This record gives sequence, C-alpha cells and structure tokens, in this order.
Amino acid sequence: MAGAAALSSLAKYYERDVASQWGAADVIQQATQFLRDRFEVSNPLPPPPDGEHQAFDDLLAVATAIRGH
Repeated sequence: MAGAAALSSLAKYYERDVASQWGAADVIQQATQFLRDRFEVSNPLPPPPDGEHQAFDDLLAVATAIRGH
C-alpha cells in the first residue's frame, strides 16, 4: 500500500467501479478501511459490507509475501 496518500486514488477508482459495475467496490472499501485503521485518517468511502473482507485479506497476504515481510 502506498499509505494514506492512496485514499484519494482509491476513492476515484471506487466511484468509477460503482458507475461501471466492475465488481471491485467491496475490495476498494476494504483497502480504504485498512488505510484508515493503519494511518488513523478519515475514510471517504462507506464502510465495507460485513463479512466481505476475504478478497482484500488474500491480496494483502500476497503483497506482504512479495515484499518479503
């Protein structure tokens, strides 16, 4: 993750995703929630649906493994 600076880009992508029905909105909401919690910043998006965190958790695990942490 690029840190809190990624929030504005994620918010723009979320808007386009919802408008185009690409299907990634839940993952984007999880990403912004993660950034909010980690960096204590405000989240411009609605909270993610309950129980819809597995895809983001899996992506985060892959990213962490790639980074070697």
